[in-house]
Amino acid sequence: MRPRVAFASVLAGCVALTAFVGACTSSSENSRTQPGAGSGGATGATGGQGGTPASGGSTPQGGTSAQGGSVSGGGTAGSGTGAEGGTAGSGGSAGVPNIPTGSLVLWLDATRGITDESGKVTRWADQSGSTFDATQTNAASQPKIGSDGGVLFDGIDDYLALPGITSVFANGISIFVVVSRDTGTTCSPILHMSTGPELDDISLQGEPNDSVNYEVYNSTAPSAQGALPSAKKRSLIRVTQSLNSAHVLVNSLPAGQNSAMEMPTIITRTQSFVGKGLYEACSTWPGEMYELLLYDREVNVNEIGAIESYLKAKWTCCQ
Repeated sequence: MRPRVAFASVLAGCVALTAFVGACTSSSENSRTQPGAGSGGATGATGGQGGTPASGGSTPQGGTSAQGGSVSGGGTAGSGTGAEGGTAGSGGSAGVPNIPTGSLVLWLDATRGITDESGKVTRWADQSGSTFDATQTNAASQPKIGSDGGVLFDGIDDYLALPGITSVFANGISIFVVVSRDTGTTCSPILHMSTGPELDDISLQGEPNDSVNYEVYNSTAPSAQGALPSAKKRSLIRVTQSLNSAHVLVNSLPAGQNSAMEMPTIITRTQSFVGKGLYEACSTWPGEMYELLLYDREVNVNEIGAIESYLKAKWTCCQ
């Protein structure tokens, strides 16, 4: 017959095995992260084995299990040893990109703040803190969520309206936007701010022949033909203006400039839109819009690098 094994030895072995399996499982599960979020701190180690035998007894008393460390949002795991669980690291806020937010007037991100009602976008919430949410109450003009992850405008009558943009723009202006365009045959505004047709207007739009144009009143900074690809290819457009000098770049390459631009006047632009303008013969935007950032100053070179690196990595595009 098989020899009997002391109950105390079996119990100690089970506790040790449980500790080993628990530690391995915690490490595997907490290594998973979602795209765009910070990596969570790993849980603390499983509690230690039972304590030394009680006085006069043959069976040792079980040790008190240590508590595992709490998981932080994006922290580095603490290193627990022995019977005490590791303390979780203190990480930063999950999913917050490292881009400048000073003087950020408008920030629309297709991965956040979308109100989708029956497949239609009724609200695109501003992430800048300015509460300039883009909205559309007319069902016939509401854009959709596109198959490529952006907000899809049909190029016919889809657009979103902005509240009155009150920023001064006395220190310049900077616009960053990731878009894709189905066709490049018409004037099609991306962002338009004005007080009426051809009044106090600041506009960024696609133009015929796959080009792009930045306009302030009667002054423009158009790109060369072919600068803005159509055929549903994601592109990053950058506009910066300081005083009378404006530059337009597509996918970080120079596309147009004007050293005699007019400066925007100080006024609340009550007729402002995403995907639509008030120019004659212009359609609405024909394609998807993924992310848009508007600053009321010219951002510096280091800030440009941070913003464009963030957008290119997030949308895997625009090289």
